[in-house]
Amino acid sequence: MKVLKGALGMGRGSRGSRDPGDAVRGLGDLLGDAVVAEEAGRRLFRGDGALLNDEPPAAVVLPGDEGQLVEAVRYCHAHGLPMVTRGGATSLRGGAIGGAQSVVIATTRLNQIIDVNRRDRLVRAEAGATLTALGAAAGRAGLRLPVAPKAPSPATLGGAIAKNTQMEIGSLSGAIGGIVEGLRLVAANGEIVEIGAEVQACGGYDLAGLIAGSEGAFGIISEATLRLMPAAPAVRLMIVRFSDEDAALAAAEALVQHRLVRGAVEVVGGRLWDGQSAGLGDWSGAESETFVLVEIEGFDEEVEAAAQAVADVMRDGARGSIEETADDAVRRAVWALRETAPARLARDGVAGVSDIVVPIGRIGEVSREMRQIASRHGLACVALVKPARGGIESVFVATGTGEESSKKVQGAIDEAVQLAGNVGGLAVGTLGAGALKAASPGYGGLEPSAFSMQQRVKAVFDGEGVMNPDKVLAPIDD
Repeated sequence: MKVLKGALGMGRGSRGSRDPGDAVRGLGDLLGDAVVAEEAGRRLFRGDGALLNDEPPAAVVLPGDEGQLVEAVRYCHAHGLPMVTRGGATSLRGGAIGGAQSVVIATTRLNQIIDVNRRDRLVRAEAGATLTALGAAAGRAGLRLPVAPKAPSPATLGGAIAKNTQMEIGSLSGAIGGIVEGLRLVAANGEIVEIGAEVQACGGYDLAGLIAGSEGAFGIISEATLRLMPAAPAVRLMIVRFSDEDAALAAAEALVQHRLVRGAVEVVGGRLWDGQSAGLGDWSGAESETFVLVEIEGFDEEVEAAAQAVADVMRDGARGSIEETADDAVRRAVWALRETAPARLARDGVAGVSDIVVPIGRIGEVSREMRQIASRHGLACVALVKPARGGIESVFVATGTGEESSKKVQGAIDEAVQLAGNVGGLAVGTLGAGALKAASPGYGGLEPSAFSMQQRVKAVFDGEGVMNPDKVLAPIDD
């Protein structure tokens, strides 16, 4: 059997043989108030949206400008302190968790939107600027950031690029790496590297595409420039209820396959609403149902025609009438409920997100197997599916708390990752899937040669292995 372990001897705890205390104190002397050294403060940075480390990081750095960021990186590199980059900590897969020997470098104070270029449709901002703020700035210029969340979120620009966050563009899908026009990267030794899309256009390597999805394994993004899109003149949200999850998935897949809408199509379990309706009708009994959310955008006549096509597809399997709204506030409230659902599901127990991508034609099959996986582990599986890109982010929920519940959730996620590999899909994350899936068998179905390439690329950017060291994985025969 093959299991995945930290490559190059850089797994969590591999640097724990020496006490980082003296080096951390020196970091505080160098950067003053930008360093959080007290345990109470450090404990706030133990995890991300889903996971917590038992021990806090050795120190936390909150640089106020790029100069402080460079100083912090140079110091940590010189003293062999592993660095873990942290943005808005919205990841649900352990992407921003540092061990007890690590220094967490959080970019949230680097939050300036430097420029919105309406003519060239570009936005330039520091890594800690939130996607919500960037979307609002683009909107004021009559433009749109396709990766902007539909509800307010602390997710940051740097974090989104590090994860290569997915986005919907019309009836197609892609990832934020596809709209990155330029980056400023602080490399492991503190050197600033400027990366632009024009290099690839002239026949060079797509380094911006390489950085997207690397999860801080190559360096820390300090600034980025993204390509914007024209804003849609009309937007409508349709909400369709189904009593059967398979019927909901089939209807959503039909919309995507025939490209009947421009906009987002998602399938969500009724339990995500937590008894709330965001001001749209009576959603009583929603917990036992499955909902299809369809957000249509375009010109008025396009939206009207697409809405009719959606109604025609959904009518046979839908339970009751189809809710529709063009009210921006209501739309945002609905998406806010959907975005915050995983955290709400974890309030009274333990929850984890599958976070896998599978071939679009196998979504229904994999979703059914996901429910079976949950049942085998004594868990609930709440649907959260994006059929346009084959994304299944369904939430595994345990009824209790404690180590036993955590093991059940972890076991279910491991099986989900294995399932994705078996059907030709993958677990999200280019150079690793964070602490949550770092030991998952069958990660992404990648061959040993792929992991070998990851190691070689990592060595070019960070030969000492101090940048987010857990992010490079290698298959080892057990």
